[in-house]
Parts: sequence; C-alpha cells; structure tokens
Amino acid sequence: MALSETLSHELSPYGVRTSVACPSFFRSGLASSLRGSDTSVEAGAARLIDGSRLGADDIAARILRGVERGRPLILTDWEGHLALRAKRLLRPLHDHVMRRLARSARRKNEHAPATALPTAPGDRGDMTARGKPS
Repeated sequence: MALSETLSHELSPYGVRTSVACPSFFRSGLASSLRGSDTSVEAGAARLIDGSRLGADDIAARILRGVERGRPLILTDWEGHLALRAKRLLRPLHDHVMRRLARSARRKNEHAPATALPTAPGDRGDMTARGKPS
C-alpha cells in the first residue's frame, strides 16, 4: 500500500494512477496447490479458500470496477473492510496477535525437519516446499 501511495504521488503529474487490490480469501485453484511443512495451516487456508462465497471472477470484476472508479484502495469484500478497520482501530491488539502467531509458527518450524528452499525454475536440484525433488 505504501509503495502504491508513493508511486501515485510521484507519477500523478504524468497522468498515472495507482490502485492496490486487497482481496480476502476467494474460491480458486490455489487450495489444491498449497504445500508447506505445517499441514494444519495448509488445511485452514484451504478451508478459507474453498469456503468463500466469492470466486475469482467475482474478485476480478470488483477490482476492475475499483480501478475504473479510480479508487486507490480496493477492498473486495466485507471481510477486507472489517480487517482494515480492526487493524486501524485496534492496532496494539493486532500487533500482539500477529507477533504471537509468528512466534508459534517459528516454534513449529524449529521442530520441523529441515527442507531446502526452492531454486529458480530450470536449476538442477529444484525442490518443492516439502523438500522433495520436483
């Protein structure tokens, strides 16, 4: 968001506008391709994606309408509006919860088996997120 705001100010003399689209979870093929070391996080994300009432076409249409209207920030659903308001109004609580989640994820990862980071496509030794050769 900060980058878009900066570009908006810098490029407005040239007639360039910017918009940031912030969709929440929406139905797409993403859930079937999730790979990670924490299966509970993976399952939770899949539930949020698959359980959404909006599909990718809905989100795309809302983003296009926002761009056409010149909106600098495009929130595509009520969950996004709610999350933004909560973050703005309850910032200390938001930061506390996010730090707690990060510490929890770090502890889980410290106890998980080490996996190699993915390499660039085409490099020898490509690895998936689970550390298996692709």
